[in-house]
Amino acid sequence: SYIDVNSLRYLSFDGALRTIFKQYDDLLLILESSSTICVTVTDLFSFKKWYSAASQEKQMIIQRIVRNDQIVFNAGLWSLMNISITHYHD
Repeated sequence: SYIDVNSLRYLSFDGALRTIFKQYDDLLLILESSSTICVTVTDLFSFKKWYSAASQEKQMIIQRIVRNDQIVFNAGLWSLMNISITHYHD
């Protein structure tokens, strides 16, 4: 699954961020439920906004999930779809 950025173009900036924040919150619940799930984040702008707005408790959970390699970052800002869904294993 991926966040369809195209569908957000008709929302205000704040509306788009609220939608993305909700999707990140849902994703965090999924990642917490299983340590075998891994996602790739390509939009560092919205991730940083979400992380900065998160409570200290949520930030600690995010840090743990990143340390466990459940969230990986492969690009910055916006990325092409065929690039953003690729996950490379070491």
